[in-house]
Amino acid sequence: MIRINGLFDNNYNSQYKTLKHLCPEDFSQFEKLRETLKPYSRKKLYELQDQNPNLIIFPADIKDTKDKIHDSVLYILENEYGEYPEETEITTSNLMGFFGIDSFEIHIHSRFDEKYRNDNFLHYMLSKVFFPNVVDLPHSTGADGNLNLLLFAFPFLLNNALKQGLIKEYQTHEYNNPNIRGVIDVQRHIRMNIPFNGKVAYKTREHSRDNFTTQLIRHTIEFIKTTDFGRAILEQDENTKESVNIINEATPSYSRNDRQFIINKNLNPKIHPFYSEYNPLQKLCIQILRYEYLDFKNENEGLYGIIFDGAWLWEEYLNTILGELNIIHAENKNSSKGIKLFSDKNYWNYPDFYKSGEFILDAKYKKLTRDENMKISVDSSEYHQMITYMRVQDAPVGGFVYPLATENTKAFTKDDLLIGTLNGELSLPGKVYHFPLQIPQTQFEYNKFVKEINFNENNLLGSISEVISSSK
Repeated sequence: MIRINGLFDNNYNSQYKTLKHLCPEDFSQFEKLRETLKPYSRKKLYELQDQNPNLIIFPADIKDTKDKIHDSVLYILENEYGEYPEETEITTSNLMGFFGIDSFEIHIHSRFDEKYRNDNFLHYMLSKVFFPNVVDLPHSTGADGNLNLLLFAFPFLLNNALKQGLIKEYQTHEYNNPNIRGVIDVQRHIRMNIPFNGKVAYKTREHSRDNFTTQLIRHTIEFIKTTDFGRAILEQDENTKESVNIINEATPSYSRNDRQFIINKNLNPKIHPFYSEYNPLQKLCIQILRYEYLDFKNENEGLYGIIFDGAWLWEEYLNTILGELNIIHAENKNSSKGIKLFSDKNYWNYPDFYKSGEFILDAKYKKLTRDENMKISVDSSEYHQMITYMRVQDAPVGGFVYPLATENTKAFTKDDLLIGTLNGELSLPGKVYHFPLQIPQTQFEYNKFVKEINFNENNLLGSISEVISSSK
């Protein structure tokens, strides 16, 4: 397995985007790498998700998101038919995580981890979104870091699946007792019960909770327990602990020696539609267990790995720190907490965060340009959308919240943050701001990084609160 760690999200216009820049100095298989990457270049995310069952994408329902995630691409190759394969350029979008094809495993770091490539910011966002009640998680990088990206999602998907109930499937069981409840197994009966001892060997199909799916989950739990990080996430809260106990109690026939057999039985899943939440969990379990052996090298399996959309992750992360503002986080997927644009028609829209009569906030993870005054520049359509929301909600404040790389935390005044005042009589008068969350760039150690970003989160909340208070 050849691991490549030189890619970052949103690397358009980056000077480091050829395969030569991407790979280690002693790498020489550029032609093989280019040919391996070609089939998946420019493919939309929904195509990759449909055609590659071993590729896990968050959010799972990419076709239902307001950010049009399904139209994103994992990467784009430029000049892929040129004479020199090492000069082939590669660009990325808003996606982070890792993916593998054949003998290559490629990591896409957050662009805010470019200095150290240790994924502090990505892991921090994931911990806030998936484990909001956990203060301290063991942190590791490299190969273990890639495995940890898979482990982050396990409790979330496990708890979601068990909300649908413990899955029951028909299983064939063999018995040898006097209470015949199935088809007699003649050969086994002769082997076990001659001379006759009052027992009969038979087999039957039963609707059982101890099945190939629950066994797969149990094997995954037992493997996860072998790592420090895994034990921490399984003990993160009472809900996860209860889910683990439910799986343990449902699988009394568990045996460590059956692991490869159980994996093979789950490679072509046929989950009942009623248990739809078990599908992504099953995919994740297979990846976690097979990652233990790096057993992904079948050429017919396409892509494997786990990918997180930056826009989705950034928005969900912000939702964990904006609670102090008593804010509403609209949910497009569930069609809940939206705002009605017309008084006489049911036409709903879903701003990222808002409070009626006070403010509208739009989460932006994508790379934004900045002017000479350090103010961001967004597409005109995004300004139009912001102004529409402000008008409908009678909100005097609108703002774009985005991450900003910084080596020295900067104190922003209200004038620094102001983008402009709306024109016209209906402006109320409204003002549009930019609110950067400063991402530390000087800390290699995860615990020190967390301490600095916590300080910056408080600064962000202070800036937003000050602007809102002054507008009343």
